[in-house]
Amino acid sequence: MPNNSFLLVCPLLIVLLTGCTSVDYNILTGKENLTFISEEKEVKLGKKFSRQVEEQFDVIKDPHLRDPVNKVGYNLAKSCDRKGIVYYFNIIDEKKKEENDNENPNAFALPGGYIYINKMLLDMLQGDDEIAAVLAHELSHIVLRHNILKLQESIGIQALMIILSTNAPDARTAKDSRIALILLSLDYSKEKEFEADRLALKYMQKAGYDPEAMITLLKKLQKYQFSSPIRQYYLKTHPYLDERIEQVQKELKTNKNILH
Repeated sequence: MPNNSFLLVCPLLIVLLTGCTSVDYNILTGKENLTFISEEKEVKLGKKFSRQVEEQFDVIKDPHLRDPVNKVGYNLAKSCDRKGIVYYFNIIDEKKKEENDNENPNAFALPGGYIYINKMLLDMLQGDDEIAAVLAHELSHIVLRHNILKLQESIGIQALMIILSTNAPDARTAKDSRIALILLSLDYSKEKEFEADRLALKYMQKAGYDPEAMITLLKKLQKYQFSSPIRQYYLKTHPYLDERIEQVQKELKTNKNILH
């Protein structure tokens, strides 16, 4: 049986550890999201995680690949509902492909505005509209603060604050940081994936991209999933493709003008 006095004291301890607590409202559902990481701390956390990403992967600097991604990304950022942070759009590649049999098409978002798309996924895309579909989905996770909520639930507020505050982490903190980064590259709940798709459609249309490209993107990922050997990592990162396609089709059909 839980100790009631502990349950009463716990929220106070969290507030003392973090220095603040805030209630965000999900702009799609109107529901409250209780967060203990301020926007300033979120940006610092994202910067720390971005350094880890760039230690593990090569960041591609080729302007022929990078410039189209940046152009689309910045157009979407201008259209999004969260303009108080700077957004970064990077292409990454495995540092040692020959030693890695688990590479799969993927994109992910870190807290504070950092978005990564791997070259394998980029090579599957055709035109700015499909690039926009990928980036708008990841951008929406940041706008909705899905990554912060996920980390709060998964590894805890105290662990996040320790990761944020230390420059020379001990073994436990380094492990928590690695786990956090892995979590951010994997799937969200079905509900949060649907929310990110729905908001992405709005941003795509507002920025001048064809929202139908979200369907073609998801179908390409589905084709890859069915035609490739079963890979546990990929199935974890994209578990809801059928349902996502169905939900996006329904959204496009129901809301001809998805801006409203």
